[in-house]
Amino acid sequence: MNNRWIGVVICSIAGILLAVFTPIQSLNPMGHKVLMALIMGLGLWIFQPGKMPFAVGACLLMAMLLLVGVSRNLVFAGFTSDSTWILIPATAFGYVLTKTGLGRRLAFLVIKTLKPTYLNLTVSWLIVGLILSAFTPSILIRIAIVMPIAAGCTSTLKLEPGSRGNTFLLLIAWTMAVIPGSGWLTGSLWGPVMMGMYSKVDGLKELCTPGLWMSAMMVPMLTMTGLIVGGIYWVFKPEPLDIEDSEAFVEEYSKLGSWSRSEMFSGIILAATFVMFVTEKIHGVGNVTACLLSFFLLFVVKVLEPDDIQKGVSWNLILFLGCILALPAIFSSPDIGISDWIKGTISPMISSFGGNQLFFILVAVVVMYLWRFFDIAWMIPSMALLVTMLPTVQTELGIHPLVTSCLIIFAGNFTFVTYMQPFSLMGSSLVKERSWTSQQLMQYGVVYLASTFITIFISFAYWKIVGLVK
Repeated sequence: MNNRWIGVVICSIAGILLAVFTPIQSLNPMGHKVLMALIMGLGLWIFQPGKMPFAVGACLLMAMLLLVGVSRNLVFAGFTSDSTWILIPATAFGYVLTKTGLGRRLAFLVIKTLKPTYLNLTVSWLIVGLILSAFTPSILIRIAIVMPIAAGCTSTLKLEPGSRGNTFLLLIAWTMAVIPGSGWLTGSLWGPVMMGMYSKVDGLKELCTPGLWMSAMMVPMLTMTGLIVGGIYWVFKPEPLDIEDSEAFVEEYSKLGSWSRSEMFSGIILAATFVMFVTEKIHGVGNVTACLLSFFLLFVVKVLEPDDIQKGVSWNLILFLGCILALPAIFSSPDIGISDWIKGTISPMISSFGGNQLFFILVAVVVMYLWRFFDIAWMIPSMALLVTMLPTVQTELGIHPLVTSCLIIFAGNFTFVTYMQPFSLMGSSLVKERSWTSQQLMQYGVVYLASTFITIFISFAYWKIVGLVK
């Protein structure tokens, strides 16, 4: 038995002992059984024996919840969530960017227009990241498009693998694919996931709107992005570039040829979808409706074909998130009582801060970053537990739930070593021999950590001004 299965077995034994001995006095037996199922699921997600997909662990968790007597309506509530029906077509949109070559064309279109300096290339990758975020919330797809192009750019610029300049540009491209898109509701996976979780918790159902999300997230995410760029430039001190014009990139773009029919139709449909997202208040058509209609249109114009249902939709992600999105409703059920137990345990801790909001935020960030070394599933399972506490944090400290959610996103995007972040593992594998080293990734993690705390101090003042912290 390898170490991964040993970890799963230990988690399973811990869960069973919890269910049998019911040691938490303020939690009923059903709540203990639900925690047992969750611990088993977490064991599979954390250790991933045999490279087991997250969806398989989610299926076991759902089966265990049903076995211990949780209502089917609660267990499968995540699959009727708006978030799920945004993500199904939205992951296909990312596939369209790859299949048609539109994502690659857009990236080169931006890069070739500016003189190749570190500053211009940073701006280019920011623009590319924002454009791709507008077209798909899938960070995995964005990384799949961006990282090979970034590796090609460092090769064109004659930067040696492992050099400071090579690492700087690769980490910049990776950062722009991951972080800025979190600034609006449909710009990354975080928005739809939190929208689904908020909808299952009383007091949160009306708080996850595009306008509120942008007001809470955009300034922190852009601030964080700028600080990371400055930080890794200072740490790596990249060597000067030899190439002084963009002719090499113009040549790369010309190799793509003229726009194909699929690229043009895809660009029009995806751009129109994004416009529908940001103008929802004007026309009243919801994000779910816009996504489903666009998905249909991509088939009508034959950009997508029947086989693409299996290829283009990330069913592993959908099954995992469908399971996770139901957890807040399960925890909040009076028959299970996990939310009440958590509130009873944590509320005195929150009260102990004596209304010191900034101190609470800093302590919460430190705790979540430490926990991030154990929760490798992007903090999403932990979020399902934490989200039920957000109304209490708002009542006790006057901190809007989206502010606390912003801290969760910071922790979810954090990476210090490769195993913590599937996105960094994927980015590293895509650029192959040009990838950053483990030491360079740790340096990036230190910069990210420092940028987080500076961002919090800046954002705290901003949140106070706009009334998200009272």
